[in-house]
Amino acid sequence: MQTNSLSDSELISEKKFSKILAEISLKIRQSLELDYILNTAVAVVRDLLNVDRVFIYKFQPDGSGIVEVESVSYQSRTIINEVLYDPCFKEDLINLYKNGRVSSATDITNSNLPTCYVELLLRFQVRSILVVPILQGDDLWGLLIAHHCINAREWQNSEIELLQQLSVQMAIAIRQAELYQQLQQELKQRQQAQTKLKQVNKQLQAKLTENKIYADIVKNMQVGLHVWQMEDVNDVSSFRLKATNPAVTHLTGYEEKEIMGKRISECFPHLLKTDLPEIYAEVIHSGKNRDLGEIEYFEQRIPHSIFAVKAFPLLNNCVGILFENVTVRQETENELKRQKKVMQMLTTMNPDGIFIVDTEGVIQFVNPAGALLFGRTEDELIGKAFGFPLVVGERVEIDIVRPLNELRVEIGMAEMRLGNIIWEGKEAYLASFRDITERKRTEKTLREMNEAIAQEIQEREQAQNQSQEANKKLTNWVKALESRNREITLLNDMIDLLQACFTVEEACQVILPLIQNLFPNTYGSVFKISDSRMLVEAIANWGEKLSEETLFAPHECIALRRGEVHFVEDTQTALTCQHLPEPLPKTTLCIPIMAQGQAIGVISFYYQEKTKITKEEHQLAITLAKQFGLALANLKLQETLKIQSIRDPLTGLFNRRYLEEFLNRETDRAIRTEKPIGIIMIDVDHFKKFNDEFGHAAGDLILKNLGAFLKQKVRDYDIACRYGGEELIMILSGSSLENTERRAEQIRKEVQQLCVEYDGILLSSITISLGVACFPKHGKTGEKVIQAADAALYQAKYEGRNRVVVASNY
Repeated sequence: MQTNSLSDSELISEKKFSKILAEISLKIRQSLELDYILNTAVAVVRDLLNVDRVFIYKFQPDGSGIVEVESVSYQSRTIINEVLYDPCFKEDLINLYKNGRVSSATDITNSNLPTCYVELLLRFQVRSILVVPILQGDDLWGLLIAHHCINAREWQNSEIELLQQLSVQMAIAIRQAELYQQLQQELKQRQQAQTKLKQVNKQLQAKLTENKIYADIVKNMQVGLHVWQMEDVNDVSSFRLKATNPAVTHLTGYEEKEIMGKRISECFPHLLKTDLPEIYAEVIHSGKNRDLGEIEYFEQRIPHSIFAVKAFPLLNNCVGILFENVTVRQETENELKRQKKVMQMLTTMNPDGIFIVDTEGVIQFVNPAGALLFGRTEDELIGKAFGFPLVVGERVEIDIVRPLNELRVEIGMAEMRLGNIIWEGKEAYLASFRDITERKRTEKTLREMNEAIAQEIQEREQAQNQSQEANKKLTNWVKALESRNREITLLNDMIDLLQACFTVEEACQVILPLIQNLFPNTYGSVFKISDSRMLVEAIANWGEKLSEETLFAPHECIALRRGEVHFVEDTQTALTCQHLPEPLPKTTLCIPIMAQGQAIGVISFYYQEKTKITKEEHQLAITLAKQFGLALANLKLQETLKIQSIRDPLTGLFNRRYLEEFLNRETDRAIRTEKPIGIIMIDVDHFKKFNDEFGHAAGDLILKNLGAFLKQKVRDYDIACRYGGEELIMILSGSSLENTERRAEQIRKEVQQLCVEYDGILLSSITISLGVACFPKHGKTGEKVIQAADAALYQAKYEGRNRVVVASNY
């Protein structure tokens, strides 16, 4: 295919859309103000699309909605803050918007829109409409709607795609702004609570410092009052309660008559603080007020409480005690601490640098991103001067200097914005920094690219009139490119998941939901050719209930027979595959699954109604089958590599690496279950003689036949391994020494009966020597037991070969 450049108008449009999308995404993602985000979005979209009205319709929790923001031309009617009855918000269409579907109409008077909907739009002078959903996860937050009122307008794919991408960026920015507003509300409530708490404390302090406490005030105040008299100035245990006020009953649960005249320990037996008599005596003797702090009070009559207690001296060896229930205040302070912790956690997770600065310009808090931005640690910054103007609300760009080492620094740029905040009960500033160094570099690069593009456009204008045919080919190429981009986008997720699969079943679980999502009007099956290549079996189905036991020969599928895609638009009139289900689907599409140039399966798509498949759907299905084939081939390769990593290629027995892993596992199990493990070490007698007389190939043939013989003799839970050279070893789980010796003798006799023919020559009788040992009798570890079996093997060689020797005898 001959490649041609884009036309000037299309190139300008594409570059303009990409640039504006990048700029508006950056603006709304950087802002934490919801109104700014929404107004910026509708204004830029209206200017970009050159339409008469763009607005955002936000859904309320009860399902209703309202026009949140609007950008409208001067000659069009405004609909801001109007609650609209819109038939498009019926439940079935809302579900489509929740799935990310876009709705558009070039001319509403010539569309299939409901009559009531058309009438509603005509009230607002609408001729063309485009609706793009704004989704937050699975929730439909609202709709981005564009109206064109002057005349009918055709919506371009690039415009729809731009609004879809913009709606994704808006959803992220809206979520950030809502979280920020929620945090500000919590901080405001905390500030109000602190202010109220200060007011209460000031009022209480004023009451406590009064020279005279009138009887009516004492009677009606909410603070508890006790007057204790020290009957013997030399005995701290002589305190008795002489007076109280009504609030005591509510605070402590005791009536006045129950405690009047009693001692401290009799009135409050559950107090954790036991030195109150000594403290009261000290107040009397010193004549000074004393703050006793907060005391916990445990009593079954009332909930667990915390009292703030103050003592002051009175006449006649008396002491007055004022106590206030501060349980709620304590809980409020704990809640404020929790909110502060939450805020610190949020700022720690924030990629932007966050600084909290007091009114004196001193840094009180900095998050890790802020410390990293300035190339310092958090401890190095806290307590230092902020160094930037404390101007709230303005967004300014500043230069930053980051030290790289003692001799080098890096110059960058950041965007700073300040806001007011309450920090630890005091007014402060919250400064956010966003590193825009790369953005500035990108903008510079874009400017240079724009200049280069402008030069290129000028050159292309000179050649534009030379060939109309080239423009037609270019248009076709652009359409093909858009189609390929769409396919790549749809398949990216599937490819990533298939690469993470370990089994064919997992791969099917990945591909089936994607097929149902991409081809919602189909049902069908995924088939895999057996290793014998004699049968094709269904490994997964979707859509209609199909038999999972479907089997057929490869030649019954025309796609497998031809090795290429087989599409049948009408099964009543065309040649169809023999494996199609009953009732017969109206349209079928069979795509072979290929791997390394060979068919390994087929994906069959069935349509209940006669369907004309588009080129995009056809290519998408082929690409899907191709990727699935690569995944299946990769899984088979992984399985092959796993077998090769634990098997000896000559004998087919397990290798020494697997032996060590298996033996460690079995010895641990034997220790837990107190069962033995039998080990037989085997060596071929006169093996060097075979090699010298017939060559190494004959020796390999003997080992290969011996390996095949041993694989037939092991139980499912035993293993046979090649230990090295002509030495083989058997691990018999749960086998006693006597049974292991018996098995070894049986193997020795049966090996003598083996007949091995090499190059037409029957080799002489093969004999083996065997050493037997048992865990844990001959060693506390598997390695020790193998050494014992190996020693017994050498003893068998020494005694004349072709025999079994047990390690315990030596």
